Order: sequence, then C-alpha cells, then structure tokens
Amino acid sequence: MEKKRLQFLDMVKGIAIILVIIGHIEYVPAPVRIWISCFHMPVFFVVSGILIAVKNETEYDTKTIVGKKWRGIMIPYMWFSLSFFLIDIGNVCLNKIDIHTFIVNTISAVTFYGKSVLWFLPAIFLAQLYFILIRKNLKKYIWLIAVVMLTAIAYFCKLGLDSLYASYSDSLLITSVINFVRTFVRAAIATPFVAFGYLIYVGLSKIDSGKIGIRIVCVFAGMAVLIGVYPLAMYNGCVDLHNIILANVAVYYISAFAASLAMIVMCIGLPVIRPITYFGRNSLIVMADHLDYYILWAGIVLSMKILSIVGISNQWLFLLLIVLIVLLLSIIVIEGINRFFPFVLGKKTKEKK
Repeated sequence: MEKKRLQFLDMVKGIAIILVIIGHIEYVPAPVRIWISCFHMPVFFVVSGILIAVKNETEYDTKTIVGKKWRGIMIPYMWFSLSFFLIDIGNVCLNKIDIHTFIVNTISAVTFYGKSVLWFLPAIFLAQLYFILIRKNLKKYIWLIAVVMLTAIAYFCKLGLDSLYASYSDSLLITSVINFVRTFVRAAIATPFVAFGYLIYVGLSKIDSGKIGIRIVCVFAGMAVLIGVYPLAMYNGCVDLHNIILANVAVYYISAFAASLAMIVMCIGLPVIRPITYFGRNSLIVMADHLDYYILWAGIVLSMKILSIVGISNQWLFLLLIVLIVLLLSIIVIEGINRFFPFVLGKKTKEKK
C-alpha cells in the first residue's frame, strides 16, 4: 500500500512538472495557460502535505525535521543557484544580459528569493516548516485556525509590500529587502496547500485502488472536476504564486484545492505509467533545468526545424514535440546528477565497494 501510494504521488508530480513545462512555452494558447496556472504549482505543495502525513513528520523533533528538509530542498537550491550564477557570467560575457540584471539575479539567489524557477524551493521549504511547527505546537483543529490566520496576515503584508515596492522601484537595496521579505510571505500564502494535503491523506488512504470499478470512478471524477474548474480559472485569470498574483483570493484557493484534489484522485485510478513516475521522482531536477539550462529553448528550436523539414504546421503537434524533446534532454541532466553528482540533491555520494 505504501509503495502504491508513493507511485501515485510520483504520477501526480510527473504530470504537474509536464504542466510546468507547458506553462513556460510562449506558444501555448492563453486559455490553456490560465487553466494550468490555477493548480500546477499548488499541487506540489499539496503532495508535500500528504508526504508529511505519510511519514508522520509532525512527530519528529524540530532539529531533525529542519535538517532533513534543508538537505533535501535547500542544498539543491544552493547548487542550482551556483550553476545559474555561472550561466549568468557566461551571458554577461556574451552580452545577453547586462550587469544590472546579473546583480539582481545574484541578490535574488543569495537572499533566497530565488532566481527564475528556483523560487519554488525556498517556498516549499518554508511552507512545510510553517505547517509542521504549527501542527506540532497546536492540538486538535486549533492549528487549522492558525494556518488560516497566518495566510491572512501574509496576504495583507503582500499588499503592503506591493505598494512599498512601487514607491521604491528604482532602489535596488530597498527592492531587494522587499523581495527577501516576500520569500517568507509567499511561503505563508502557500502553507494552506500543505495543510490541505495533510488533511486529505486520511480520506485518500481509504480509497481501495485495487478494485477496478473504484479506479474508473476516480479517473472520471478527477477529470470531471479538472474540467469543471476551467470556468473558475477563466473568471480569475492567469495567477502566479511566484509573484503572488492571486486575483480573487477566494476563487484562487477554491480552484487550486479542487483541481489539486481532482488530479490526485485521478492518478489513484490511473495505471502506473513509468515514464511519468520517472519524471515525477526527478521533478526537482526538471523544474530547475528546463528553463535556465536552455533546454526549453532547444526544444522550441528543434521542434520548429523538425516540423519545417517534414512540412507540417500544427500548433498542438508543435507543443507536443517541444514537451517530448524537453523531457528527453532532461533525462541527460537527471541521469548525470543522480549517477555522478548526487550531492547536488543533498544525497551522500555512494561509496565504491
């Protein structure tokens, strides 16, 4: 049961990371991008909440849990930030970015605001710690009230920071300090997703995925809810947890909760698709490499050339080809890191026998 449970979570993360790639493709139709944006990042936080429940991490002592999360999340953040820094040096030398952009990117990395896609790692690290500390120290359902209060306070802080940022947008020092504070605010706004995953674990664990009828119901119910969330997404517009753009806050959370749960339930019913679970297990690497390692750029260029050679012009085929090429190129990075540089992921290098 434990193995199956982890497999369906890998399925969820695998699909979610593919949606992240799609969301970064500029040629994706706006309605699709808007729909994806309402849940493709929240679902990672929901899965982390489920894993906290699976591993019973709220019972660990604080020092142990902080150390564990730091190794698994923030060590990779530092190594990938270093690689981004080296890429930026190359871009400065090639005149692809100016010195100001280089400095801003470096400050973002050092202050844990995160350059580009790396914002996600400090956010999920802090969101998990917020939740675990609240859950450990508050009994019954008082912790739920505390999570809601934390999120409400964080959102009002976000509004104040937006106003302050607009007033001092020309000051690199002040905007950098504001972004540093935003790192903690963003994590607090994402904490309800971790709490939601923790709460739904009990219900999900009772689903008997061994019965074909129940699995079929899970698949169709999940797909129905995902489709049903589409009008809510269109109403709310494109949202962005990275920049804390939520539009209508109530609609944002409702659609994110519903779509995340639907995606998880759907994956409980689906058969295990090994390529998807592979990218799910390695979603952190794909998250970090697909954009700033120019893998997505290579996917777009190669897709254009391939379709030009075969003489086909179809938008959906073009997008599918981009995703496939990005995933294939990402395998090189995944295998390289896992086999030769596991320390990048906070893992110990395997000793030779």
